[in-house]
Amino acid sequence: MQILYLSKDNPVGHAGLAIVRRHFPQAAIQSHLFQSPRELLPNWVETQNNLLISFLCPRIIPKAALDCSALPINFHPAPPEYPGFGCYNFALYDAVTTYGVSCHRITPQIDSGEIFAVRRFGVLSEDTISTLQQRSLQELCGLLDDVMAHVSEGKTLVATERWQRAPTSRMDFESLRQVPLDAGPEEVARRVHAFSHPEFDGAFIRLHGVDFVALPPGARSR
Repeated sequence: MQILYLSKDNPVGHAGLAIVRRHFPQAAIQSHLFQSPRELLPNWVETQNNLLISFLCPRIIPKAALDCSALPINFHPAPPEYPGFGCYNFALYDAVTTYGVSCHRITPQIDSGEIFAVRRFGVLSEDTISTLQQRSLQELCGLLDDVMAHVSEGKTLVATERWQRAPTSRMDFESLRQVPLDAGPEEVARRVHAFSHPEFDGAFIRLHGVDFVALPPGARSR
């Protein structure tokens, strides 16, 4: 069996590869762990394979590579309600009480292929982008384990759920991040919460072409 595994060069990416190897000890596994989102896909992604696994892969898989795979699947760190970019942010903005992760077939259109499996969990009132992401990645490893066990037993993956809306884009993400000048206190609080992260710029307002970014909770301006 020929397996292609694409992920990130971080602890979660390595953990995912270990899961695949554990379920397919006899398979020929080619793996590539991206160190940067700008890194190009390796040439071997366009070789014939039985299973192509995109596990938090930062690059879009081209159609030529998908055509070479009997089963190209992606592990998306969000439930069917949140396809596309910025899923954590949109979920926090919506104040959801339940979140999840999904496994679906890869198609040329992002997050639109049939969904094979979903794992859901409760969202805590104190959850932030960081904590929601950490919990989602743990669940994603569990989902990968479940799906690999299913496939390694020779079972066929079947569609279980449908995407609930069109995938959100980077433009949608930036639109939500920009707080309208006429927003009330509740709307401002929702957007600030949805984008508060210690490593990335948060929600902002734009005045006369100048952006003013909200500080993370507890942070002090210099």
